[in-house]
Amino acid sequence: MSIPGNFFEEVPMGADIYLLKNILHDWPDEECLTILQNCRRAMRPDGKVLVIERVMPQSTDAERAETCFVDQIMLALFGGRERSDGHMKQLYAQAGLRPTRVIATGVAAMHLVECVAVNPMYQRR
Repeated sequence: MSIPGNFFEEVPMGADIYLLKNILHDWPDEECLTILQNCRRAMRPDGKVLVIERVMPQSTDAERAETCFVDQIMLALFGGRERSDGHMKQLYAQAGLRPTRVIATGVAAMHLVECVAVNPMYQRR
């Protein structure tokens, strides 16, 4: 089900999964943290946040060149950025989330990251 709203204000409470695909790279760290914190607040104790984003590769291969190009576009147009694995883990931790699985898709440095709440906060409104 899709519900319209503003993820900077709040997200619907009590979903099984919150899916963010190509969302976080659009925004600076502060806004990413707000989005992730709002998901965390809304999560059921057994809920998950799934993040599908590019992860900045450490290598110098073509995958890194492509990701660097997208990084420049995101910065110039939106103030966002592509982030390394370590940088993303810091954002998750600050939001009270813990990655439980990271799956490389094999396409354009895209990864699926499954996160759970460190200390679930879900409360019905």
